[in-house]
Amino acid sequence: MVLRNLSRLPLAGAFLFILGCGVPTGELNGRVVFGKDPLQGGTLVFEYSDGQSATVTVKTDGSFSVSNLPVGSANVGVSPPAAPKMNAAIQAKMKAPKGMEGKENYYGMNKAVKIKEKYKTASSSGFKVVIKAGKNDDVTFTVD
Repeated sequence: MVLRNLSRLPLAGAFLFILGCGVPTGELNGRVVFGKDPLQGGTLVFEYSDGQSATVTVKTDGSFSVSNLPVGSANVGVSPPAAPKMNAAIQAKMKAPKGMEGKENYYGMNKAVKIKEKYKTASSSGFKVVIKAGKNDDVTFTVD
């Protein structure tokens, strides 16, 4: 019985080798800058010429990290974070200090981050990255 099971080891090893030889992938770490400051959230879209795409979340410190990106060249689009919202009923009951009524950064009156339209789609942003197998160097995308 032991000999019969040992004879199957090469076949099982070959099967596992084939399974492990999927599409090569890479890891990419970096940051997104808005002007001179980190972009506080949002998303990146990586679009490949073969139609594949990947979406990555940008953290509030402007950094991003993604593993398992397909190896190859991709265009990258940047979407800004959504404007924070406050419950309108609560906001209506609050009073800003004199002279600050309706000003940005008071009681949920933050405006959405507005980046140029060209950055929002991968095909028009001008951002391109080449992903190699394994860990890739940090990359910075700067939008205005």
